[in-house]
Amino acid sequence: VHQVSIQLDLETIFQFSHLVLTFKSFRPAAMLVERSKDFGQTWKVFRYFAEDCSLHFPSVSAKPATFINDVVCDSRYSGPEPSTGGEVVLKALDPVFEIENPYAPNIQELITFTNIRVNFTHLFTLGDTLLVRRRRNPQEKYYYSLYSMVVQGSCFCNGHASRCVPVDGGRGDVFAQPGMVHTDTAQ
Repeated sequence: VHQVSIQLDLETIFQFSHLVLTFKSFRPAAMLVERSKDFGQTWKVFRYFAEDCSLHFPSVSAKPATFINDVVCDSRYSGPEPSTGGEVVLKALDPVFEIENPYAPNIQELITFTNIRVNFTHLFTLGDTLLVRRRRNPQEKYYYSLYSMVVQGSCFCNGHASRCVPVDGGRGDVFAQPGMVHTDTAQ
């Protein structure tokens, strides 16, 4: 199945730092990362990733970003190697840009989110899906599999909260494990 997504719904507003996906399988040939800042009502693409950007996302620039909030396609993380343990890394604020004021409205717009969704749009196959086999479908051996998904961020609290709490109407104590959205955090 090519079109698969993973969605992380948070219970409050966060300031996104980075996302690291570590794959057990091949990394996707094409994928995109979206963010929402209104609890999943609307979504904006954060970044596209593809082995061949012009093929998978023809209307998206594959050139390096000119401005910090440019949405581009990155081909660094979509090759066939490694076949396991490959990473996809997305930093909210690309270190190539010098940020004079991290509290500027355009920076805050870029890093503020309540949900993040990773859409795997095309499996990486080694070409054998084009071969006709009678006994077994060659596509059955291709799938998306992750070792880990790390999403780093901090509470939207102006630096003075000791814990992240759900907004009114949040799911409250659904998550009881340490490190979840509403547990104590070090600021």
